[in-house]
Amino acid sequence: MKKRNIALFIVLVLTLSIGISVHAISLNAIDYNAPVPRTVLYDNDNVGGNASYDSTEFTATKGSGDTIRVWYDNKEKSSVTVTLYQYGWFGHKNAVLKFDVDGKSVNQGIYEASNADSGKYDINITASNGDIINGYLRANQSS
Repeated sequence: MKKRNIALFIVLVLTLSIGISVHAISLNAIDYNAPVPRTVLYDNDNVGGNASYDSTEFTATKGSGDTIRVWYDNKEKSSVTVTLYQYGWFGHKNAVLKFDVDGKSVNQGIYEASNADSGKYDINITASNGDIINGYLRANQSS
């Protein structure tokens, strides 16, 4: 009976120690200085087209921050240019952010402005040599 209790105690201690070490690893993996996106404005993991792609129009959330981050994961060999447009008066579009993404790579651009949280936007992706576009596009809003 005594051996059985000792065995159960050892199993209990080992089980609890595994849970503590797994919990400690997950806490160390958190980057507390990283900005936390408050609002996902646009998310499409299946962006595709010939030579050019236009996202649907999306609206920033008032009070959720004046930073718009656009991220693109390029799955094709050709480089692309990503342009964030903000709609102005009478539907006129102004390019507020533009960045390039090399083939088979990931890049992001950041647009910061005092009025970024009160606007409508869309994103255009253009292949540098007119090739096929294929990738993952995401836009977040944060403070």
